[in-house]
Amino acid sequence: MAIDDARSETRTWKDRAAYLEGQRQLDSRLLETFRQKAYRSGADIPDVLKKT
Repeated sequence: MAIDDARSETRTWKDRAAYLEGQRQLDSRLLETFRQKAYRSGADIPDVLKKT
């Protein structure tokens, strides 16, 4: 029974990690979209991101 509980817990953590990775990717895409819109609207580009 303890082995089944451990497997279940492992499965839960794997599912959570997969969900969080998907959410991170979505957040990254949204951030990029808003960043581009801001730059097009005249927002300053930080020095660290400027191409030299």
